[in-house]
Amino acid sequence: MGVVRGNYRALRATVGAGCEVIPIVKANAYGHGLVPVTRALEEEGVGRVGVALAEEGIMLREAGVKCGILVLGASLPEEAEGIVQHELAQSVCTAEAARALSREAERRGKPARVEIKVDTGMGRIGIRPEEVGGFLEGCSGMRGIEVEGIWSHLATADEEDGSYAEEQFRCFRECLKLKERARGLRFHLCNSAGIVNHSEMWLDGVRPGLLLYGIKPAARERVKIGYRAAMALRSKLNFVKKVRKGEGLSYGRTFVAEREMVVGTVPVGYADGYPRSLSNVGEVLFRGERAAIVGRVCMDQFLVDLTRYPDARIGEEVVLMGKQGEAEITAREVAERAGTIANEILSRMGERLPRVYKEESASL
Repeated sequence: MGVVRGNYRALRATVGAGCEVIPIVKANAYGHGLVPVTRALEEEGVGRVGVALAEEGIMLREAGVKCGILVLGASLPEEAEGIVQHELAQSVCTAEAARALSREAERRGKPARVEIKVDTGMGRIGIRPEEVGGFLEGCSGMRGIEVEGIWSHLATADEEDGSYAEEQFRCFRECLKLKERARGLRFHLCNSAGIVNHSEMWLDGVRPGLLLYGIKPAARERVKIGYRAAMALRSKLNFVKKVRKGEGLSYGRTFVAEREMVVGTVPVGYADGYPRSLSNVGEVLFRGERAAIVGRVCMDQFLVDLTRYPDARIGEEVVLMGKQGEAEITAREVAERAGTIANEILSRMGERLPRVYKEESASL
């Protein structure tokens, strides 16, 4: 956990005291562990964290987390009870959701904290920029509702061409005029890619996801931040055997040995979040060198070519993601080989993978 702490401190130092850092811990903290990561951040003095769903926020409250929690996704009216009860700040973009929170706030005699979500071009949820003034007035007039902020989300901040992000910012700047009408509102726009590529858009706060966990969010980074990868994925060989020429390996016999080989079995599979699409194309680290995956990745295990190591033994370490000696396989590389993005690789890490947390800042 020391690496996550270090990444948070680096972000805090980069954006400065006038800009809030809202760490995003949705999707089990991108696979790193929702409760342990949030507790560590709380110890670092974080004011609030961001989650996608009210259920995630409730899990944190039930685990004893006291810091603020912003729910980024839209909620259904029937979720209002849990949101108000557990003192979550809920993003709203419909009058129906706001009214449900108002009713629950009145019933419980406690405020319902909300932030207004604006769609400046992401196209998922949110009200249009020209509707924000009226929506803010409507929410502010509802009993029990406390509007704390207005936010939006960048769609293309990780791309070389920054023109669309700049257009989104232009739209969002119209919302900034509301500061004069409702003092105390917080405005935030930047995700991780926005943080490193559009410092002019940091505003009152930023929402790091990938950066918090040490993953490069964009091909080019205009702002340099000293972050490091927080997650490594390691296993051990649980079987080693010799394979004869002509023998097939794993489902579908997509790999047939063209020579005598030594093959090791790794007890990790797609049920653990390790992509099946790495079949016959992925690599792992063994004894500080790369070894190829052969055959299809199965639900619970896959095979690696260890022919160069005829003395390979059961119990030896295999690194699927992370460092071993001087060699490294990054989450970004795993994602590219699997035809996806690092966010998906991290967030798919399964619950049956044991997580070992280290407080020291030594390299993974």
